[in-house]
Amino acid sequence: MKTRIRAALASAAVVAAVGAATFTGGTAAHAAAIADNWYGCDPGWVCIYAQGVAWEDLSASNLNEAYYSYGAHNLHNEYGGHWVINNQTDTDTGWAEAKLCTGYGGGGACGVDTGQLEAILSAGTGRFVSNMSPLNSIVLYLSPK
Repeated sequence: MKTRIRAALASAAVVAAVGAATFTGGTAAHAAAIADNWYGCDPGWVCIYAQGVAWEDLSASNLNEAYYSYGAHNLHNEYGGHWVINNQTDTDTGWAEAKLCTGYGGGGACGVDTGQLEAILSAGTGRFVSNMSPLNSIVLYLSPK
């Protein structure tokens, strides 16, 4: 019995280490399970954290903005580098995505058209957006499968 528990704990530690390495290894990370609070971002929400916060310090205490409903939302005083997490879940009919736009109300250039590859987020991803200064809105939407 102790061997099974030790094996389960060792497997969990490996999964956690691989997950942390994936999160820090590039500009995007995928959550293993989106059903839980993820770095202080509640399930179903897209969250923007305070400028300059390191990934290991992400928590509810340093959230700047959080969005739940589909549609365009204007950003407020977001400049410089920020982590953005999409903690939405995909549905049977589509992928829950979020894209950052240069204009207000979802206008202007959006997603990769902004010149920032990190300006579009699939469900269960977190990205460091290196320059939020030219971005003025975020759009949450369901992309058809």
